[in-house]
Amino acid sequence: MKFWTKTYFYVLILFLMVFNISICLIMSKTYQSMVDSEKKKASSEYYFIKQSLKNDMELLDSNNKLSDSSMKNLIDYYSSYYKDQNMSFLLENNNSVIFSNLQCSMNSIKSNIKNTNDGQNISLQSQNGAEYIIIYSTIDYSVSRYNLIYCYRLDMIMNVWNKLKATFIYFSFIISIILALSLAIMLNGRSKPLKKLIVFVNQMKDGNYTGKVKISGRDEFAVLGENFNEMSEKIRNTVQQLNSDMKMKQQFIDNLSHELRTPLTSIYGYAEYIQKAAISEEDKYEATKYIMEESRRLQYMSNRLLDITIRRQTKIIKSEINVEELFEKVLKTISSHAEEKFITINISNSLSFIIGEQQLIESLLINILDNAIKASEDNQSIEIIGFSSNKGAMIQVIDKGKGISKEHIAHITEPFYRADKARSKSEGGTGLGLALCKQIMDMHKGELLITSELNKGTTVSLTFTTS
Repeated sequence: MKFWTKTYFYVLILFLMVFNISICLIMSKTYQSMVDSEKKKASSEYYFIKQSLKNDMELLDSNNKLSDSSMKNLIDYYSSYYKDQNMSFLLENNNSVIFSNLQCSMNSIKSNIKNTNDGQNISLQSQNGAEYIIIYSTIDYSVSRYNLIYCYRLDMIMNVWNKLKATFIYFSFIISIILALSLAIMLNGRSKPLKKLIVFVNQMKDGNYTGKVKISGRDEFAVLGENFNEMSEKIRNTVQQLNSDMKMKQQFIDNLSHELRTPLTSIYGYAEYIQKAAISEEDKYEATKYIMEESRRLQYMSNRLLDITIRRQTKIIKSEINVEELFEKVLKTISSHAEEKFITINISNSLSFIIGEQQLIESLLINILDNAIKASEDNQSIEIIGFSSNKGAMIQVIDKGKGISKEHIAHITEPFYRADKARSKSEGGTGLGLALCKQIMDMHKGELLITSELNKGTTVSLTFTTS
């Protein structure tokens, strides 16, 4: 059963219970009020008749005419006078019935109504579907004791009550139907936002994160709809990022497999060649030399991969780094490589210090300079510039080498990605250097920007925002 349907039945049942109980209480109070009013009226009428009867008894007694026969005639007169008003009487003298035209049976009159020694007793009794008001009292006169029972039939009030009860039931039924329909329309209308949310969630369950749920208003449903839209957008972005990461990881695995397959095949081939072929010492030397070079390249690759993995999981320790000393240490490390190609490295610096981890920044610059040297021709120059910009401290490495095409720049920092696979492999490249550089800059909350043009050179800009 749907939520709004259950809510509808719960609310409807609760309201009908409260409403009908209230109607019953009102009807009960109304009936009791009508009966009390009739009791009061009957009591007043009875008091008047009793007093009149006493006065007549005194008058008859003064004329020496008081007897059971005269009392019968007297009460018969009262009975005839009030006959049209549904009144009847019973008169006893010392428990002997003098007159009786009671409309109700004496057997139905409660025994305790005659246990009154003084005053009067009044009660409401039912008999054969009719309601009666019974009033009883005693009249002591001389040596006689008279019992007067007054019976008033409530036909008129019961007719009015039955009509009123039918009216109550009719209107209760009509109001209940109107309420049921109104409540169904209202709850069905208020449940529309919930239905929209259910459809939206089902779409998300099926993998559709592009849609949005539109719920107007400022109630909880509207707030929930906005939260669902934000959640959907975040999930969509996360899924896109995961898909992108999966593609990158798959490419990483494919490239890694390719990088490992070639040297391992060569190592196995040369080892088998040494083992099975009759070769000279010179050929053996060349084969073992190639095996050692390929093994060294595999070792270098594994170390770089380990560096990337470890750095990704390790927090850096930042400190002030003297830029002049930094450039000097990097230059000493890379100078031998530059001298092999007769490349001049020029330094122009206006920075005093940057904030970062010394060893990481050194490794960063060495990797960038190493790539610049590999890309440069003999007798060219490389510029290292340190200066302040609007974004922060900036270091640029500029070469005039072969450059990188635009379609490769966006991927150049991905692991194992190489714009020129033939050149990189011949020069011992693994495609991991710039990936490590990007990782180091990300750890420093900095920015690595590469701009290049084929046959005109490459500029690598490092921006340290924490400086």
